[in-house]
Amino acid sequence: MKSIVFDLDPTDCEDYVMVTSLFGKTQKFCGSKSKINFKSSSFNFIIDFVTNDMDNSMGFNISLIPRITHNPDCHEVITLEAGQEYTLDSPFFGQGKVKKKAYCEWRLVAPEGSNIQVKKLISRLKPSSDCMKDFLLLNGNMEKLYPPATSLQYCNKFNTMDVMTTDTNMLYVAYQKKRAKTKGFRLIAMVV
Repeated sequence: MKSIVFDLDPTDCEDYVMVTSLFGKTQKFCGSKSKINFKSSSFNFIIDFVTNDMDNSMGFNISLIPRITHNPDCHEVITLEAGQEYTLDSPFFGQGKVKKKAYCEWRLVAPEGSNIQVKKLISRLKPSSDCMKDFLLLNGNMEKLYPPATSLQYCNKFNTMDVMTTDTNMLYVAYQKKRAKTKGFRLIAMVV
């Protein structure tokens, strides 16, 4: 997101733009800014403008600019066949320190009437307490904003088995990597 003009009430932040992205994460923008920095692994987010009738400032003009990713396999719809096992590796998985950032989203699609079981998940994400910089999200209910109540969020290092089985024939996977020490993930799924 790029701000061309952004001049809201600077005194108390009662006029603001709120961006709600994946897993309910929010960013609030107020005051006067020449640059707004918002990046998302998904094109799905909500922008709200909140104001009162006290002061009238210039307002805002925001442009959304899609960026071409450095990772050609980073945004894909992957069609699976009945009984198929599939391995999804994030960009740079297992490559040591890589300074490049990644904002990715995949949709795994099984035949109608099937489900997708995540059999194994290997995460090499640099741990963080707030999961804002590096994270992996999984949703098996076809919910594009990955709501916390029905999605799984990971932001640490681990190996685990039998992670989840989708309620639908689709698995949504979102991944964000901002730090060099995050080495990605490997997800092994099977159509059941």
